[in-house]
Amino acid sequence: EAREMKKAERLLVKSIELAPDSVNAMIMLARVYIELGQIAEAGKIMDKASALDGESFDVKLLTAQVAWHLRDYDRSSRLFASVANDAKLDASVRSLGYSGCGVVEMTRSEHDLARILFFRAIRMDRRNASAWYHLGLLYRDGFGYNEAALEQFNIFVRLEKIADQRVQRVQRMYIPELQEAIARSA
Repeated sequence: EAREMKKAERLLVKSIELAPDSVNAMIMLARVYIELGQIAEAGKIMDKASALDGESFDVKLLTAQVAWHLRDYDRSSRLFASVANDAKLDASVRSLGYSGCGVVEMTRSEHDLARILFFRAIRMDRRNASAWYHLGLLYRDGFGYNEAALEQFNIFVRLEKIADQRVQRVQRMYIPELQEAIARSA
């Protein structure tokens, strides 16, 4: 939380040395590696976590995210879909799976399919800020629907509990840029 990723990395590596079967420590370390841009390292640690607890939705979601970063879109999509389609999971968790599938399809330029997947995610959990954010990106970059993108970004900002870098970027850059573009075209 203090954003001291190098220190977090050292502590989590030590934690895993002391408790080599700690899937939670592996998940946290993989998140740190992603923040540090060490995606290959995140992939290695998530492979270990998958071997220990491959049925955990946390493991599946983060492994899918790492696969997306590594441009293994088929694996990423398969893992996100396995969470999205698991009827035993809570709707908010399944919503994250649909959001992930939408991101993969957006990356593949399958914009219509991505939009449907984001709508499914939102229908399952209207508080899924990630789905609103990515739908805003899709509307802005994929379809050129500035008004719709502005609406999605405003919802995203209201839903996020922490004003992290992404929220700040949306508030300081995306929303003003969209407002200017809409005013110019009016």
